[in-house]
Amino acid sequence: MLSTQEPKSVILVVDDDPDNLHVLLETLDASYFRTLVALDGESALRQMAYIRPDLILLDVMMPGIDGFETCRRFKQHEEYKDIPVIFMTALSETMSKITAFQAGGVDYITKPVDVEEVLVRVNTHLTIHRLHAQLAEKNAELQAINASKDRFFSIIAHDLRSPFIGFLALVRLVSGKIEGISPEDMQKLVADIKGNAENVFNLLENLLEWARMQ
Repeated sequence: MLSTQEPKSVILVVDDDPDNLHVLLETLDASYFRTLVALDGESALRQMAYIRPDLILLDVMMPGIDGFETCRRFKQHEEYKDIPVIFMTALSETMSKITAFQAGGVDYITKPVDVEEVLVRVNTHLTIHRLHAQLAEKNAELQAINASKDRFFSIIAHDLRSPFIGFLALVRLVSGKIEGISPEDMQKLVADIKGNAENVFNLLENLLEWARMQ
């Protein structure tokens, strides 16, 4: 059972049976869920354009399009396709259950519904959906970090190579012709070497700081 201090999960109940609706709404309301009602598939699809539920309880046998077709249409929409759908059906044939899963349902409840079973299945699938969303968010964060890392190392590799090339060139020049270099030129070369060394050092410091932050 959910705490009243937590945000209410929104459950869309799609059913045209008044008795079944009464039992479900009473049970869900008592368990601190926010409930929405649609009496047929078309009404449910129209309602989804205004409020996005966290889970759908969907009857199979309804006027107009049946529950299977309604679920298929839910899943065609990018913004709805991840919403868990639990079918409610009096059909007990294996083929009907297979059709329910093929249409995109995550579970089914046999009518007449048992309220304890409804709550267990609803809470289970809400938890699974929430954990899946959290995992997807973490994966997106990791991908962003990896992309940032790759860009950073690409920049570091480019920026380190240039000063190192200049640094090595100056060192080779000094070491190869030190006797013929005037004091003024030597002073300039040393200043250039010092500047290149400081640039390399600063880049390495930035790299270490980034590594610490990660």
